[in-house]
Amino acid sequence: LLEHTVMKMLAKNPDQRYQTVHEVRTNFEEVREPSDPQAIALGHRSREGRRGVWVTSGFAAIVISALGVAIFLGWIPLTEPDVGSSRLLQAVPFTSYAGEEWRPDFSPQGDRIAFEWSDPNKGRNHDIYVKQIGPGEPLRLTTHEGLDRFPRWSPDGLQIAFARWFPDEIAIMTVPPLGGRERTLVRIDRHERLDTGLRGLSWEPGGTGLLLSYRRDHELEARLFLFDLETEEITPLTSPSEGSYGDYFGEFSPVGNEIAFFRRKAYGTHYLYLLSNEDGTERQITSEAFHYVMGVRWMPNGEEIIFSAGNLFNVRLWQINVSSGNPRLLMGSGENIGRRYPAVSRQGDRLAFAERGNTGFDLWRFANPRVDNSNEPPLRLISSSTRSDDAPRF
Repeated sequence: LLEHTVMKMLAKNPDQRYQTVHEVRTNFEEVREPSDPQAIALGHRSREGRRGVWVTSGFAAIVISALGVAIFLGWIPLTEPDVGSSRLLQAVPFTSYAGEEWRPDFSPQGDRIAFEWSDPNKGRNHDIYVKQIGPGEPLRLTTHEGLDRFPRWSPDGLQIAFARWFPDEIAIMTVPPLGGRERTLVRIDRHERLDTGLRGLSWEPGGTGLLLSYRRDHELEARLFLFDLETEEITPLTSPSEGSYGDYFGEFSPVGNEIAFFRRKAYGTHYLYLLSNEDGTERQITSEAFHYVMGVRWMPNGEEIIFSAGNLFNVRLWQINVSSGNPRLLMGSGENIGRRYPAVSRQGDRLAFAERGNTGFDLWRFANPRVDNSNEPPLRLISSSTRSDDAPRF
């Protein structure tokens, strides 16, 4: 039973682990309460009873150690999610290409989606693509050797903003949704050893500015900044406490009066906040911390927020009413696991997200040097699969 409990805490498959600390406590209490009343009565007098105390203590120490590891890694949440009030969705695959498709964003009309794709047939470089909802091939908008990420449609639908990674800077750029000339809006310096903290872009609803979240050079805390397209000025909007990790995933509300963002107060502790654009006041929405966050979007009604959070191996989609502050899991067809970077159409009838699967293993063929001296290079046997391919046999 000890081995079963510890192995269940540290199981590789998230579905096979304990889902909450409450489940661990319940299992532990069952072990502590023997079913034989005579054993309870005699346990404190006999050698076997003293040994039973030591075994139980050792069991508790091992379980607590394993539980600490699981919580530290974010595998077991400290609180139990409100699953009973979860909304049901119908998930339909939008892409199934080789490589990775990330960070979708709906066009203002809701008929197209911009996303980034690392196509293995094009060197696995991240570029920006647009695809019509329904049948058809995606249109590649960028071909630069740098990483192109975070595509966001402008409110008028005439351009798509994105970020391009260079060795010493990140450029915030735009490109027409049908392809064409790119335009550089602003450049952000990159620290040689420190992550910039850039986690996304958000258009001001009137199209006059872009919301950014990043670390300024020589600062440890990420902040929210507003880039004014007319004056080309960058204005800081938040001031996280010194020594924290800062603010990430800033997102304008539909009417622009508030900004939702996550504040990372310490390692593995993210809290959802609202920033008022009218008086600059901040309000913490969630009382419990999330270990890992992968995207934030508003619903069109301006009263609810969709976000992706959990731990590194078990990220889920959540919905929260900004008035109640009680997040709920979004349940779709299949399991709500590995779903990140949500996007909501402005009509409110569609939700897009990236779902990460086990795509890290492909099949290759190598020449055996003991019987083949041809120095034939490795040959990838399966390169278009969207699943994990392993354990080959002749």
